[in-house]
Amino acid sequence: FAQINIEPKFYIGQILNHSGKLTHLIKGYCTLSEFAISKQTTGRSYWEIKRHYPLIGISLFYGTMGNPEILGNTLSIIPRIDFSVWKPESKFRIRFGPGIAYLTKKFDLISNPTHTAIGSHLNLTGQLQFFTSFPVKKNISMNGGVGIFHYSNGAYKLPNLGINIYAVNIGISFLKPTEISYKKPDSVSFTKTKEIINLRTGI
Repeated sequence: FAQINIEPKFYIGQILNHSGKLTHLIKGYCTLSEFAISKQTTGRSYWEIKRHYPLIGISLFYGTMGNPEILGNTLSIIPRIDFSVWKPESKFRIRFGPGIAYLTKKFDLISNPTHTAIGSHLNLTGQLQFFTSFPVKKNISMNGGVGIFHYSNGAYKLPNLGINIYAVNIGISFLKPTEISYKKPDSVSFTKTKEIINLRTGI
């Protein structure tokens, strides 16, 4: 049986002022609420062993951007993966994932002409987070960290300066109480390969 992790989180942060055209939009703190479900990998594939048995899951976010009249709110869904940095039992992890976001406010020449950041309701989003956890009980742990969220439509509809939110967070994890049997590297058949770096760009 796979280990299931249920995780509510709360974030508070600020929009990163990466362009002078955004200065007038930054009014207050941003907040994000997350509900996440993830599954513990156990080494069935060699990449799971090599990457220290990551967690694979999906997160649902609801957020405010500190300027409800112009920027509105956001609802997003992000599939993501959590990597342990040093070893499987390490409490320090890196989380990232791309997803889809709906922004309630966008640029409109008539009704919202000062929204210089985003020109569409539907956007791509991404999450990068560094966090650590602290056990409370056998199957419950607290966690906290820092991260950044990005919103952009890929310039399919202008303007598209994008919105970046850097935030700190605190959360709690509830683990399904099941025993996990991690497979050893020598128990999984695989083809030995070299590490490569693959750089891509596209339109």
